[in-house]
Amino acid sequence: MGEVYLALDAQLDRTVALKILPHDVASNGERMRRFVQEAKAAAALSHPNIAHIYEVGEIEGTHFIAMEYIDGGTLREEIHTRKTPLTKLLKYLTQVAEGLAKAHAAGIVHRDLKPDNIMVAHDGYAKILDFGLAKLIEPQKGRDGGSSEVATAILLQHSTPGMIMGTVGYMSPEQAQGRVKEIDHRSDIFSFGCILYEVATGQRAFEGKDVLDSLHMIVHAPTPQIRDVNADAPNEMQRIVRRCLAKEPEKRYQSIKEVAIELDELRQEFKEKAELEYSVQPESSSGESASSSQRVQINSGQRSAVNATQTE
Repeated sequence: MGEVYLALDAQLDRTVALKILPHDVASNGERMRRFVQEAKAAAALSHPNIAHIYEVGEIEGTHFIAMEYIDGGTLREEIHTRKTPLTKLLKYLTQVAEGLAKAHAAGIVHRDLKPDNIMVAHDGYAKILDFGLAKLIEPQKGRDGGSSEVATAILLQHSTPGMIMGTVGYMSPEQAQGRVKEIDHRSDIFSFGCILYEVATGQRAFEGKDVLDSLHMIVHAPTPQIRDVNADAPNEMQRIVRRCLAKEPEKRYQSIKEVAIELDELRQEFKEKAELEYSVQPESSSGESASSSQRVQINSGQRSAVNATQTE
C-alpha cells in the first residue's frame, strides 16, 4: 500500500524506508486514527523479526511512515524466484512465527500477513513489515455485525487497487466474510498457514478464477492437500498446515508460538536427514562425492528442499 522511498534521517544520520500513504486511504479520519494507534503500539515492539517503525507522521497533508530499511528481498522472491531450499524457508518462517508471537503477546494482530510483507535480509533474518496498515482497509461492520463477501471484495478493490489477490489469497474465513469482531491473533495463524502451504508447493492455497471465487474457496473449500501438489512433502508439514487452515478459529493453533516450535523441530529433522544421507554417500567413479547433488526435492522436483552440502 503506497509508495516506498529510500530516505535519510538527517537528525540521526540513518537510512530509512519511507512509505507514503495514498491520499484516498489516508483521508479516512477514523481509519487513520485506528491505524496510528496500532502503529504506535507496534513501534513499541522490539524484536529482531519485526521491522521497527521509527515515526508515523504527516507533512502538508501527506501521511508517511518511517521504518527500518531492510537490505534484502521479500519472502515471495525467496519462494518463487530464488527457489530457496526448504530448510532455509522453514528457518525464515520460524523466525516470522517468533515475531508474530511477540506482537500477539502485546495484543497486536497483523491482519495482512503474506509473503510480500515479509522481508529476508542479507544477514539471514526474516522481518515482518506493515503492522497496523490493515487497519486502513479493514471492512466496517454492518448492521448485523458483519459484511458480505461481495462488500468485502468491493472495499478492498477500491482501497488497494492492484493488490486484491495478494490480500484475498491469505485472508482468514472471518476476514473474507467481514466478521470484524471475530478477527484476532488466530486470523494471523490462518494467513501463516497459507504461506506455509505456498512454501511447500509453490502454489497458493486458495486461488480462484477471480476475487469472489477465491473468497468463496477460503470460506467453504476443504483444506488443500500439500501432497496433491508435492508428493515428497512430509506428513508433518501437512498436519501443521491443516491445523493452521482450520475454518473455525477455535480449531486452529491457539498460539503461533506452538507453530514456531513444531516448524523448528521439522527443520531439524530435515537437517539430520541430510547429514545422514551425506555421511553414507559413496564416492562416484569420477572421485566426486555423489552427495554433492543429493537433494530432497519439492514442488514436483523443481525446487530443492535440502541441499546435503549446505550448512545452516
